[in-house]
Amino acid sequence: MIRRLLAAGLAAAASAAAVAIPSQEPAAASPSYEQEVLPLLERYCSFCHEGPEAEADLDLVRFASEGEAATATEQWQRVHLQVGGGLMPPDDAKRHPNEHERATLLRWIESVCDPRTAAGAAVPHAPVLRRLNRFEYRNSIRDLLDLDFPAEEFFPADGVALGFDHLGSALTTSEALVEKFVAAAERIADQAINVEDPLSPEMRRFGADELRGGNAADGSAALYSEGALAVRLALPRAGEYRVRAQVWGQQAGPVACSASIALGGARSAEIAVAALRDAPQVIEFSAHAAGGPASASISFLNDYYRPQDPDPAQRDRNFFVDWVEVAGPLDTPPLGSFQTALFRRFEPDLGPRRERAMIGWIARRAWRRPPTRDEIARLDDLSLPSERLEVALRTTLTAVIASPNFLFRVEPNPTRGADGDAPVRDLNAHELAARMSYFLWSSLPDEELDRAADDGTLLQPAVMEAQARRMLANARAQALATSFAAQWLQVRNLERAAPDPDLFPAFTPSLREAMRAETLRFFEYVLREDRDIWELLEADYTFLNEELAAHYGIADVQGTHLRRVPLGEAPRRGILGHASVLTVTSTPVRSAPVKRGKFILENLLGQPLPPPPPGVDSLAEDEAATREASLRERLARHRADPACGVCHAVMDPLGFALENYDPVGHWRESANGHPVDASGALPDGRSFSGPVELVRALRADDAFLRCLTDKLLIYALGRAPQIGDAAAAEAILATLDPDHPTLSAIVLGIIESPLFQQRTLLRR
Repeated sequence: MIRRLLAAGLAAAASAAAVAIPSQEPAAASPSYEQEVLPLLERYCSFCHEGPEAEADLDLVRFASEGEAATATEQWQRVHLQVGGGLMPPDDAKRHPNEHERATLLRWIESVCDPRTAAGAAVPHAPVLRRLNRFEYRNSIRDLLDLDFPAEEFFPADGVALGFDHLGSALTTSEALVEKFVAAAERIADQAINVEDPLSPEMRRFGADELRGGNAADGSAALYSEGALAVRLALPRAGEYRVRAQVWGQQAGPVACSASIALGGARSAEIAVAALRDAPQVIEFSAHAAGGPASASISFLNDYYRPQDPDPAQRDRNFFVDWVEVAGPLDTPPLGSFQTALFRRFEPDLGPRRERAMIGWIARRAWRRPPTRDEIARLDDLSLPSERLEVALRTTLTAVIASPNFLFRVEPNPTRGADGDAPVRDLNAHELAARMSYFLWSSLPDEELDRAADDGTLLQPAVMEAQARRMLANARAQALATSFAAQWLQVRNLERAAPDPDLFPAFTPSLREAMRAETLRFFEYVLREDRDIWELLEADYTFLNEELAAHYGIADVQGTHLRRVPLGEAPRRGILGHASVLTVTSTPVRSAPVKRGKFILENLLGQPLPPPPPGVDSLAEDEAATREASLRERLARHRADPACGVCHAVMDPLGFALENYDPVGHWRESANGHPVDASGALPDGRSFSGPVELVRALRADDAFLRCLTDKLLIYALGRAPQIGDAAAAEAILATLDPDHPTLSAIVLGIIESPLFQQRTLLRR
């Protein structure tokens, strides 16, 4: 009902008769697109809305058949708003449809846009080839190699389409990005596979001309008084190192030269150097040093200078260094958890087959399917037979994770039939496992899911459901909150929110993080605990720490950790009471009823709005304007413009219901000296005041459930909605328990849908 009333209001706001989308009862017979609708579009719309230069990017005559036209439901909703509202064709158009023609067009649009009457069964479509986005890449490397690679910092931002950053159509790949993928693979392989050989440690020799702190002396570095010769170097890791130096002295006085060696913070005892130039001496020192930048130095400790000694050979003691060597690490290299598990899984007794078995296992896990014999052979050929196993595995791993088989979720086309029709094929078990894991975990399948794919049991409905439920119970399902919910509810935008610090000094970095964590923890709780979906809108509890609780005016919450807190009588319910949502739908200086209303329409009720007309004036924000009139009064003047009134008449009342929340979600009774008026009305005349009554109004029908299902379908399939998706959504909604619908039920319904389990031929 809410969806129908809002759609009706969008048209009625322009003082023109319009039929709601969708109507209460479908028309007995929908007009024919080819025979009735297309001729109307060509007669009245094509002058402005045809071809690549079409106004408002609306080419209304590009579809030759109803099947093609019915895929563009969002476009037709925009047309319905304009035609039903009497705004199109414009007053200065040469031709205008009569009332019968206008009603015919509107009635056809309603039949296309109503998910209960739209043509087309739930059929799969060919997905756009999808590469891993940064979040999926990071998770996949984590679960494959037990490494945390900062993909968000290393790769450029992913493209966004329909509010999500993992749709195939937005994930472009450039030559520069390919180079980044190769560089990342090399860096990751270096971390995952330690190639040190303790029997042949790395040795770095520095000649006399590379030593700092002394004087050059015929091929040696000289210290003519007490001091040190040093060299800077980078140690690959913490461990045992040995420093060696070839030294000699110009001896004088009663004792020989004395020296010491230092590495990092460790220093040797004094070392006697009695050697002369013709027979230099090698001294050494071993010590433990931290990895990273370090200094190795040789110090001269006992200078001697007696210029009056009668024996010229006894007048001056000097110290000389020919070269310095640093070798190490000398201790057994530490192996990461991936390398340790890999070597334990494939013991040396496999002999020559060991390396190929390791290569096959790595490729199987990373590529989410068994590699072919030829693929394993090509990976094996990347290394020379003489190379150590660790070196060969590092080369292999680099190639595996730089391969399109890892970076892209490849699903081959079905074979075209002899009749030329585009066929439909079921996904194989490995493709289904990958779809499930990236939907629920934003990562690759774990070994249990892999086993179910390898033996084919995953294709059995009972096994598939059991695996999906297991995955939802796994901690990795938190990705549905951090990826899906964060984008659906626009919580990711909180990082870019910048409330005016002079107006909102309490908005600290820690409060920002608590706001974000509240919403994600809340969504995850509703999902994991199989709570009623409607709690997303009307829950009388939330998750707070001390700082956020104080921001909400809730007492007796202490500490920095989030915990479930009852809201009691506080007028704050569900996600529309979360400071994260309220902050991202505000401006830096004031609340924004328009943005909040638009958020509710598009993200909670599935009612996309057209972009604002060009040249529309924004609200005056100067101090005089805000003092003279309330925000509600200024927006009322804005709605008086016919070009603005159509959408604002529905957006504004929804947004004003949240007006008691300031730009950072704090409760208030007045704004800029004006009492807050949080009242509003739906197109049918039902009134509400404040967020709690608004939630009750939104609870009146299943528009929210349908919108959430549509959003999850887009997220799961990684593509824009297509014809037939509405039928799939309706089938999923029909399976929900009307007394206790859950998120997990929608998720399972999507996985069991033919949209998820099949694909068609990709047309070229």
